[in-house]
Amino acid sequence: SDFHELGVGEEYAEGIIDYLRAVEGAEVAATIREPPEPPEAKRRVSLRASSDEVDVSAIARQRGGGGHRQAAGFSSSESIDEIVEFIRAAFAASHAPGSDDPAPTRSNRTRRKSDFKRSTIRRHRF
Repeated sequence: SDFHELGVGEEYAEGIIDYLRAVEGAEVAATIREPPEPPEAKRRVSLRASSDEVDVSAIARQRGGGGHRQAAGFSSSESIDEIVEFIRAAFAASHAPGSDDPAPTRSNRTRRKSDFKRSTIRRHRF
């Protein structure tokens, strides 16, 4: 893992999400961490909202996580691409006109993808 290769612990990744949230125009920031131990550990997903308009705890609860309106998280054994698609769809659903339900639907999965900034601890962006 990147943590092992760099000789640091996972705690060094904690503050990165706050920098991502501060990017101008970002409404939601997310990090997906792959813990170094044990080898098959679930990925840890952190979510942050830049304003009160987005409730990231509602998104996290859909995957068994929790937190607060502006800071939440969950764990997942899904692939990074699956996690990103879920977050995008849930974010889009939370912004659908007249929708109080953050659950994603097939019709709104591609809505406002540009509003979602994503990154991971890995060295590449996708």
